[in-house]
Amino acid sequence: VFRNAAEETRRKQLQLRKAKGSGRAFLANPAKNTKKYSIDLRVHSPATEGYFSTGGVEPAAALVRLAKAKGIDVLAITDSFSGSMLDEIKKTAEGIKITILPGIELSCRLGYCDDFQIVAIFPESYSGADIERVLDELNVPLELRGRPSYNLKADFDDVLKIIENRG
Repeated sequence: VFRNAAEETRRKQLQLRKAKGSGRAFLANPAKNTKKYSIDLRVHSPATEGYFSTGGVEPAAALVRLAKAKGIDVLAITDSFSGSMLDEIKKTAEGIKITILPGIELSCRLGYCDDFQIVAIFPESYSGADIERVLDELNVPLELRGRPSYNLKADFDDVLKIIENRG
């Protein structure tokens, strides 16, 4: 998936360069009658250490209300090494026109970089337990879940294989 997206980006960049050279702007005329979506694909909850408190308000309800107030249609809950708040947030969003996507934020090694950040987003049907199973497969210790400072003891390619195998 990641590699396909990178190839698609390169293809579109090439088309953009060609369009600029011909005097036409790439995607200058968007399709008519299309719906525009407001999306936030990197949202943390109290499951991530250092989360800003909602001042006594139920955090799941506060996240969903704030997203709706901002006009967000799709929200990805991508806590650092945790899926513990996902089910509560999804339950709170039931009956509200907002799509909640499950995800996680990870860091691992890539070449000489020991702190390469990954945001993995999974199918809408994933639960908090599904995210926790991914973390189990990545060998994330229970006591370090939710900590953004934790780094996997694995290389990017190994992490990517696990994520891609999980959809």
